[in-house]
Amino acid sequence: MPADSNYPDVPAGKRLELIARLLRAGYEAPVFCTSHGGFDTHANQHGSAGTDHGTAGPMFVAGAGVKAGVYGTIPSMTDLRNGRLKMHVDFRRVYADMLEWMGMPTEAALGGSFRPMGVMRPT
Repeated sequence: MPADSNYPDVPAGKRLELIARLLRAGYEAPVFCTSHGGFDTHANQHGSAGTDHGTAGPMFVAGAGVKAGVYGTIPSMTDLRNGRLKMHVDFRRVYADMLEWMGMPTEAALGGSFRPMGVMRPT
């Protein structure tokens, strides 16, 4: 990562810039995690008065160990379950992928057994 990279002056940009600084400083961590809010679009939508990002929210995984691609499907705003968007990918499957990739046990951390999604490259 070049030292002169420009990051937007917004909370997500500041968090990504911090991760880049940690990487440039040689901080060795198998995973860096951040979040980005602002997808709360509850105004004037059908279902439960808005997008159910709890059940159908996107995840973004990046890095050399990640297999590029889009996993899952775009949720339908008309094919709902109990008035909510249907979940297509359980986030715990993505977490299981990362934990296995790092050589860590998954069941205790995730509270059960979850089949990995396949987003990580073999080590």
